Amino acid sequence: MFLETGMKSSEISTLTTAHVDISDPYRPELWIKHSGNKAKKDLRVALPPQFVEVYQRYLAQYRIEDAMFPYTYCISRRNFFGGKQLRVYQG
Repeated sequence: MFLETGMKSSEISTLTTAHVDISDPYRPELWIKHSGNKAKKDLRVALPPQFVEVYQRYLAQYRIEDAMFPYTYCISRRNFFGGKQLRVYQG
């Protein structure tokens, strides 16, 4: 999905289930939202129809409720700092 959409790692880490629209299974969409001054750059990206089935399986298998990739932020921060262990608290 990320290769097709061209999302940045910062966009991936903030992605939630609210950003995905599968109300029309033949034309699923992903909303890439920005905050602050970048809010004008919000994007709506069309996804292939096969995405719906894969997405629903992913949600069920990993019991995703809100954040689509809850550990992405921690992993990306760890890689950025050369593999050093960082304590990241999300409140």
